[in-house]
Amino acid sequence: MPKPQRKKSRQLIKFFSMESQETSAAVFKLGNWGFEEVTSEIVTNQTEKATSSLAIAHVKVWLKGIDFQPLGYGQSRVTRGDVGDSKKGAQTDAIKKALSYFSIGNRAYHGLLKAA
Repeated sequence: MPKPQRKKSRQLIKFFSMESQETSAAVFKLGNWGFEEVTSEIVTNQTEKATSSLAIAHVKVWLKGIDFQPLGYGQSRVTRGDVGDSKKGAQTDAIKKALSYFSIGNRAYHGLLKAA
């Protein structure tokens, strides 16, 4: 069985990340939503064969006029020593997971969001 192409999967991940950010911006408008990074860390695991690192982010998101502020965790592997990109990936993952508590992605998918 052939291995999946990483380039295509990375492109899909970037598309979905941009899609959720654009959806959030279109639905909430500037200043009507935001997030706070609660914690951020790089965890390193060393085995006999190799050393691997993982960026982990913990964020809290908010929507204007809503008291509920869900928390989300995200993670991203550190590849080729690019810690900054991994931190950004972990933070984006955490934001998407926290926003999922509001069912935004599900509503957008089903066409239930109204244009502002």
